Amino acid sequence: MKGALVTGANTGIGLAIAKRLLADGFALGYATAADDDAAKEPLAELHGEIAHVYGDLSDPTVPERLVSETVDKLGSIDVLVNNAGVVTAKPFFDLNRR
Repeated sequence: MKGALVTGANTGIGLAIAKRLLADGFALGYATAADDDAAKEPLAELHGEIAHVYGDLSDPTVPERLVSETVDKLGSIDVLVNNAGVVTAKPFFDLNRR
């Protein structure tokens, strides 16, 4: 079975992609920023081989760990969907660098 890792898989586009990959027969690495009930809630509606992995991608050590944990649980990653993102809405001159 081929494996896929989707970041930001618990909402919106990421969840839709996760559902499609599962429907197409992929094992899924379901990556979310948090390991809480809200992040896991969409898992109840998903069916198939799923490995929940979590971590905040703003931490530079997390991507390698997510990949490693997904490979450990699923055997391989054949598809990687980098979907996670953050949206900030404010006037342009109020934006600053992190």
